[in-house]
Amino acid sequence: MDSMEHPEPQVTSASDIRKRAEQKKLGETFKLPSGFVVKVSQPNLSGMVKNGYLPSDLIQIALGQSEGVKTNPKDIPKFFEFLDKMVIATVMKPKIVEKEPKEDQILITDLQDDDKFAIFNWWKGGEGEDLDSFRKGEQADPKIARPSMQEVSKPKTE
Repeated sequence: MDSMEHPEPQVTSASDIRKRAEQKKLGETFKLPSGFVVKVSQPNLSGMVKNGYLPSDLIQIALGQSEGVKTNPKDIPKFFEFLDKMVIATVMKPKIVEKEPKEDQILITDLQDDDKFAIFNWWKGGEGEDLDSFRKGEQADPKIARPSMQEVSKPKTE
């Protein structure tokens, strides 16, 4: 192949990588189906697994669910356990906790399921998508960027 047709990609500068990491830490606002607006940030999934916060079997179940793999009924509670842990790790403000909230915190049970799924889908658009690409042996497209404010429409009711 001619190198003129397909130029070799340029190495990303260290400052660009640091800038993206800093933006990731700052998070972004996200409007939930309930109308609430939260601040979300991509959690460090590998750190969560290494520290035992997210057992690897929970990730396998969650990714299987999102890929349309046939559900084993015994895995459903584990999927919801993963969902709650991912929401707690993803939402920066207001802080979400599993029990005994302080005045500026909410319980994970205070969120509706459609809000939790919206947060999960937001996560899937970032690190979760990268994880899917890894599992499929493909590269995630780094050129795809999410806007700083996303709005999720409410699910249709019958």
